[in-house]
Amino acid sequence: MTKQVMKEGQLWPISWYCVDMPNYGNHSGLANSLGIPCVDSSLFEPLAKAAWSSGIDLAVLLRETRRQRPGESDELEPVLVSDYFRLLGKLADLTSDETVRMSKRPLLPGAFHFVLSQAVASDRFDRMLGKIANGFNLLHGRVYNHVITQGNNLIYAIDNKNFPSPFELTARQLHSFLECIAILMHTLFGICANTNIDSYLCKVTTKRRLSNFRKHTGNRLNQLAYWGVPTAYGSKNYALIYDYSIASLPVKLRAGDLPEPNAIFGEVATLIECNHRVSPANVPIVDRVIDLILKQTVSANELASQLNLSSRTFRRRLAESNTSFQQVRQKALNARAKRLLSQDHLVGEVAEKLDYSDERSFRRAFFRWNKISPSKFRSG
Repeated sequence: MTKQVMKEGQLWPISWYCVDMPNYGNHSGLANSLGIPCVDSSLFEPLAKAAWSSGIDLAVLLRETRRQRPGESDELEPVLVSDYFRLLGKLADLTSDETVRMSKRPLLPGAFHFVLSQAVASDRFDRMLGKIANGFNLLHGRVYNHVITQGNNLIYAIDNKNFPSPFELTARQLHSFLECIAILMHTLFGICANTNIDSYLCKVTTKRRLSNFRKHTGNRLNQLAYWGVPTAYGSKNYALIYDYSIASLPVKLRAGDLPEPNAIFGEVATLIECNHRVSPANVPIVDRVIDLILKQTVSANELASQLNLSSRTFRRRLAESNTSFQQVRQKALNARAKRLLSQDHLVGEVAEKLDYSDERSFRRAFFRWNKISPSKFRSG
């Protein structure tokens, strides 16, 4: 990926007003016929800068996410919305910041999980929504998230006025970033409710103007094509507008059933793919295996069964990706171990969560992976 200089533009230019919905456009047919849309390419300029501030080469992560081999073109090709969230998950792990360095006020590993674990203690969807909004507002130190009842609608709106961005964003980058945040929030709501909530969604609003959408996307659909409902362009905020009947929907998930903290972005990616009925053949098997291992420690045979593959086919598919189950398993377990240790879990607790027979075996494995003991990693 060629290095680009950040363009000049407004810094998070958002004002809070009541919801309005001019200029409807509906891309649901296009989205469903083409499968998962791609994120707007403007997103990768600020992400590359954020990654670079932590010494991370975003181009390398992009190649890993899209399973490109070294030496293939570094030119930025379209990235699926689901792969974009996998990329965020990798960045969150590497930076130990769940804002992936896109905020001057970082969120420590496990912040998303903490907010969701508090929210699922609610008995109804509307109360869960309120706890999620309050939780993120508390962590960010300002009221950016609002839950509003308006007529027959329950609205989750995002107000990023004065958001502490570490660098300026162009209007296009800002719109793209917040439109993806809306996808993230909608998916997280579905995870907590433990049911598909797409049928309750009525409209989505964005501050992006319809003329700018057409100018920037041309014939290529960006993240706005994800929605199967009308999109309101030129609105005064970014919002998810649900039919109010969703308010009394019971919250079925319990805190203990939430995805592991470092598996949340992967779960979001998986649900996006499931919602759009993407053929499993189009999702790299390594990413699917990592997503599953991040949720729970399982054997190769159990994974093969979950992927509807024979054990022999499962191992052959991994070999075709130039890896093995053992290599993928070690990578996923190491990611889980570092996340748990960074959350101050005791070494013995981490060994137990990762299904090691004893603490000594885990210590040896962790040192082999990272050239540092888990105790030193935890204290550091």
